Amino acid sequence: MTTTPKTQPQKPAQKMKPKILLLTQMHQRPAISELFCLSALRLQESSRKKFDVTIVSLVSDAPSEAVCRKYSIDMIFTCAAPLGKKMNTGITLLLKNYQFDYLLKIDDDDIVSSNLLEVYTPFIKKGVPLFGVKQVYFLDASNNQAVFYKYPYSVAKLMGCGKMISRTALERTGWQSTIKPKNNYKHLGVQFYADRPVTIPHYQAHYMVEMKYADMVSSPKFNLFNDDQTMGLDFVSEMNFVFNGYDPVEVVTEKPLFTDVKTNVNIWKFADYANVGKHVPVSEATSHWSIQEREYLLQLQAQLK
Repeated sequence: MTTTPKTQPQKPAQKMKPKILLLTQMHQRPAISELFCLSALRLQESSRKKFDVTIVSLVSDAPSEAVCRKYSIDMIFTCAAPLGKKMNTGITLLLKNYQFDYLLKIDDDDIVSSNLLEVYTPFIKKGVPLFGVKQVYFLDASNNQAVFYKYPYSVAKLMGCGKMISRTALERTGWQSTIKPKNNYKHLGVQFYADRPVTIPHYQAHYMVEMKYADMVSSPKFNLFNDDQTMGLDFVSEMNFVFNGYDPVEVVTEKPLFTDVKTNVNIWKFADYANVGKHVPVSEATSHWSIQEREYLLQLQAQLK
């Protein structure tokens, strides 16, 4: 008598968790960078069930390297300045060495809410290529003051910290080449002029060369930011995304999901925002912090006195 073996019920295929690469950059402010690491690791741990989060920092100095080693943060060594070149070089290496679905940009003086990726989940599921927030708390660590601030559209639609960029949008916008148009040519509202070299996204440059509208002048180079730029990087990169058809999408929240900690080493000082933001209790600005982070802040404030 022949028996038919029982078929084992198949387990449902396990869905791959979205890969998020959290990118920051550090330089010569280890005390603030340590506070950031505590925050970033908290976000990584709280999101572990739904997301695969890798934290990477661009570093160019020994104190920042020491912080990354202390907290087991991945490092990419780049030049110290200008910041535009540092970011372009770093992201070039990220694209070559890491697999990720989205790049999450957070500066090393930004303390993030554990709920960030939970709030972002609907936008990730829809595959929105570029999104983020435009409101933040600024905290003056020296004088223990805080303000709520919302970025005006005239600056940029999204603020830098918390900006989520899909890998596709990053590659299509960032990789750029220089071409020399053969004739006057208009594309996406931008006027190109004959024999006047212009740097544009590589896939568009390749198309124009294939169609014999232009000659190629340089090979592709990652150029999302201006290499010689130190300030205004978020505005420049956002304009590059818009030029490629990636309109920034704002994630509206009741309260900010970030606190930007200001000390005497920041380029933009707390005073730059104190008169245009709404003053709030420090307890509100740090309500999404862990107890460990608040205790660290007290230690930092004692050092700053």
